[in-house]
Amino acid sequence: MKKYGILALVLLVSVAFIFVGLKIVGAQTPQPKIAYIDEDKLLRNYPPFMSAYNKYQQEYQDRLNKISEAQKAGKSQDEIKKLSDQYDKELEPYKQAVQKVLENLRKTLDGIFADLSKKEGYIAVLTKSVQGQDIVIWGGVDITDKVIKILSGSK
Repeated sequence: MKKYGILALVLLVSVAFIFVGLKIVGAQTPQPKIAYIDEDKLLRNYPPFMSAYNKYQQEYQDRLNKISEAQKAGKSQDEIKKLSDQYDKELEPYKQAVQKVLENLRKTLDGIFADLSKKEGYIAVLTKSVQGQDIVIWGGVDITDKVIKILSGSK
């Protein structure tokens, strides 16, 4: 009986050392971090995007005003439709300019996110909201300002 008691004590102490060892190893392992960015804020603070977007919006509004004037002047629906189609074609380069800026920004952000992930240990970067709906409700690290600062310095 005494033999089993000593064996049980040795087993208990061994298990305790294993748990303490795992706790120490676990404490040394960095905890994974998740970051997020506020895309709206990022885009509002990215001059190449705002420039392209504002130019597109201005051209779009100008054409919308012309269609309104044509309607007030009594143009037929067919004439209005032709004007609208013509204006859609004229706006295409402006739309493409916005898309090109966004594509270049995405490529740049991929590099920035990779660098920040290496330096600061992020395992993922999420977007705060998509189409006005918040995705990140709680938790994570907001790196929007860091990214804006990096983008501003990369000019």
